[in-house]
Amino acid sequence: MVQFRARRYIAPVYWLGIVLISVVGTQITDNLTDQHNVPLATTTTVFSIVLLGVFALWYGSERTLSIHTIVTTRREGFYWLAVLFTFALGTAAGDLTAERLALGYTLSVVLFAAMIATVAFCHYRLGLGAVTAFWLAYILTQPARGLARRSPVAAAGQRRPGPRQRP
Repeated sequence: MVQFRARRYIAPVYWLGIVLISVVGTQITDNLTDQHNVPLATTTTVFSIVLLGVFALWYGSERTLSIHTIVTTRREGFYWLAVLFTFALGTAAGDLTAERLALGYTLSVVLFAAMIATVAFCHYRLGLGAVTAFWLAYILTQPARGLARRSPVAAAGQRRPGPRQRP
């Protein structure tokens, strides 16, 4: 990835990386669920465990998960792995709540927004650490982002075909 070779943060390169990784993370989940019939509960659980593993390895190796200390290639590698699996998890968790648990898109977005608000409350009022609050909010933002992108309104009333719904 180009951002790895850059010696400093370059906004357009970084955001292009985020967009591309978001597509890959989403496609990983979609491929597993739509093409290989892996249940959304399974992908949500597996990606949660993998993401926790990435954080554990990152913290064990670097003693920090702060995005403000990503100054080495190894830390950047951990960061991009965390981002990738956050997008995969976000797609799986969002689809799980909206489709499998049948909460629908609107209620699912409200659910994830309420969880993000809870993280903010815990940070500002109860002293939850900034790094923990950041990562929890970042992880919870991804299902809401994916749900907004997948909603029938966003797709002009068209849902994507797959095992969850055939045209």
